[in-house]
Amino acid sequence: MPATCKVEDAIRGKLPFCLAQNYDQPMPSRLCASCRRSLIQTARADARYCSDACRFRGKYLRALLRQLDPTIYRFFLRLLRYSPPDAVGYRVGFDLPGPLWFYPPADRYSKRWRSRSVRRGYFRLAPFEPPLVPQAARYGVRFVNARGEVLRTPFQLLQGVDLVPIVLMQVEDGERL
Repeated sequence: MPATCKVEDAIRGKLPFCLAQNYDQPMPSRLCASCRRSLIQTARADARYCSDACRFRGKYLRALLRQLDPTIYRFFLRLLRYSPPDAVGYRVGFDLPGPLWFYPPADRYSKRWRSRSVRRGYFRLAPFEPPLVPQAARYGVRFVNARGEVLRTPFQLLQGVDLVPIVLMQVEDGERL
């Protein structure tokens, strides 16, 4: 049984059975669902936000996401539940015959939701940026911390996630690995 599981293996359909690193348990976290700051110890056990401002932002974001395709909203909820506590962003990748393509590209400016161009090699988790992908497919997810290091992918996301395009783009707009 291999000790590590790679997103590339999951994307290419060669996913090993990975219980060697306790991937079967959800990651415990007490982070604000909007800004991802740590919730104070005195917060209620069912608290999801650190302040009223974050609660309002979360409600506004959910209303915006519900206007998009339902797969994007389900993806948002899965990321919120299973992302590592030190993750600040994520990338999504898929397999074409030949190379892997990851979005957004790390080496150049790329279009984001609401038509902004940003030079950041990941989509933000807080505030949440929906992924821009070129076609409907199953995508692997990679989490990134503040130093740009790739974090382990939780077991619940190793099989990949189904995403659909919300903005018109081409496969070549991503980063080829």
